[in-house]
Amino acid sequence: MRLFGAMRNYAGMGVSRFHMPGHKGVPPLPGIELAYSYDVTEIAGMDSLYEASGPILSLEKAYAGLYGSRECILSAGGSTLCVQGMLAAALLPGDRLLCCRGVHVSAARAMALLDLDPV
Repeated sequence: MRLFGAMRNYAGMGVSRFHMPGHKGVPPLPGIELAYSYDVTEIAGMDSLYEASGPILSLEKAYAGLYGSRECILSAGGSTLCVQGMLAAALLPGDRLLCCRGVHVSAARAMALLDLDPV
């Protein structure tokens, strides 16, 4: 089952939410209930970004096929986390990395955190 289908099924169950996020599926303003009903976390049936094995893995495989890549890893941490993850996955501490002088600050900080040698 794809991620959206799993989220739709969960939203339709009408269960009380005792998990994150803190809004418990109830929006602060009327008119946006649908968006909040789909905002869930790593609970049974939703999968996990860190060890995907269900709907998230299915979605990652679909994206990999769409972009013609061997694998795809979804992130909810924004582009900074993606840059950090990319550099950590591709390089070892002490490795040299050719980059331009105007490299994004997230890459520069990731290189410092990962003990990479920018050239």
